[in-house]
Amino acid sequence: MRRDQSTSAAPSALVVSHDLFARADLSWLGLTSAHAGECRRQSGRPRWWNREPDHVAEVPRSRRRRARWRIGPWALATSVRRGLVLLCCAAMARGLGFGVGSCVLVALGCSTAAPDAPVESRQHAVLAAALEDTFNVTQSSVAVSGGTAVIGAIQAGPGAVYVRVRSPAGTWSEQQKLVPSDVPSGGRFGYAVAIDGNTLVASAPGVGTNHGAVYVFVRTGTSWALQQKLTHADNYTFGTAVAVSGDRLAIRQNGYIVSDARVHVYERSGTSWTFKNLSVAYNDEALALSGNNLAWTGKVTAPSGSKDVIVNGQSVMVVPDNADISLALDGSTLAVGQIGLSGAPGKLQLFSGPSWSNAGTMTGPNGGFGSSVSLSGPALLTNNNSGEVPLFARVGNVWSSTPAYSFAPPSTSSVSLSGLTAAVRYSSSVAIYRLGGLTGGACGTTGECIEPGHTCVDSVCCTSACTGGCEACSVAAGAVKDGTCVPVGKGTACGAY
Repeated sequence: MRRDQSTSAAPSALVVSHDLFARADLSWLGLTSAHAGECRRQSGRPRWWNREPDHVAEVPRSRRRRARWRIGPWALATSVRRGLVLLCCAAMARGLGFGVGSCVLVALGCSTAAPDAPVESRQHAVLAAALEDTFNVTQSSVAVSGGTAVIGAIQAGPGAVYVRVRSPAGTWSEQQKLVPSDVPSGGRFGYAVAIDGNTLVASAPGVGTNHGAVYVFVRTGTSWALQQKLTHADNYTFGTAVAVSGDRLAIRQNGYIVSDARVHVYERSGTSWTFKNLSVAYNDEALALSGNNLAWTGKVTAPSGSKDVIVNGQSVMVVPDNADISLALDGSTLAVGQIGLSGAPGKLQLFSGPSWSNAGTMTGPNGGFGSSVSLSGPALLTNNNSGEVPLFARVGNVWSSTPAYSFAPPSTSSVSLSGLTAAVRYSSSVAIYRLGGLTGGACGTTGECIEPGHTCVDSVCCTSACTGGCEACSVAAGAVKDGTCVPVGKGTACGAY
């Protein structure tokens, strides 16, 4: 993780002296191993730290809200908020104090001062990415949009598409299983999937003696319904790749020979999808769509033995004919993944529109690096067949050539990224992770927040420092959403003292 940023985030820990550990069993609070630290009072700020602590430890937020403290013979029910209740080793407090041996339980009001400096050398084990769901399925495809994951499974019968959704608590459950009634056994429904908000697209290349078909579904509330089935008259495989963005849809069609490959573009008006244009493509599955930008592989200026990576009809890169290419678009950022040939390492190439100039290059440790790529805002995911999945980050307008962090076991075959949700496909399962370090993602210090100007507040990366009185930046602390600082009422974020 990046460690070069300021670590001025307000601490979310409860500071506890070693003396208290000796007097009470606090294991039910989930206290981590203690470590040494310097505590001090900061002038003008109504917050107090231990003057001479032996150790400090941290209580996870999930175990602090509405906790009932049983320390010695005393009991106090309170709502613990960010840094508002501290256990100290001196009989000094501003507000209300309860003596516990040589320690004091202090209830402080909201501060309008800037956030305190964090406890030094804190041991807060923030996972770069937390595994939230595993779905066992073979021969699958996967796509994510926000808190919705779409998993295509073609291994049995006509195939199926499973829609899974995330609850605010971070649990995933099946929302619906989709199987169109007209897909025969062997139709391979779910071969390629794409989702954008409440629009889901899934292909079935085996429908109609391998002519292929693409199905568009829309969600109303929590229910998905078929909006339209799209087909093409050519006797080629229609639907080897799909991409959707708003009311635009792109579909790849591969042919028996290279020159037969096409990219079909459809647009939606109301509830109907209409064919708009056709582009000559190359016989592979590289395809990406974001707004008005469309990327694919084909022939524009490439010499014999080569092919072009094309954006909106413009060649941005020439690669060998036999190069295995993956594409991702997010707004005006294009990522091109290229598997290494003849033992060469794989690589990623980034381009910035509208001129599609070179914006960075990442090289992987093996040939499998870059065979799948996904973009979302300042983050880029790719796979790495012999190592963990790396997440690259854009800091300002510059992409780092080294990963911000890596996660997940090796041997991934494809990845999909949307906001804080990342789906990783293996040979027999799909794993869904919640990413840290991005806006609203988990953090322990400001140095773990990847994006410039972000501060670690309420254990999430916040777009501002939350320096006003009685403010919160996480849903758990009373904010509307994780990552955006908002003022909250005394009864909610400040606690009822």
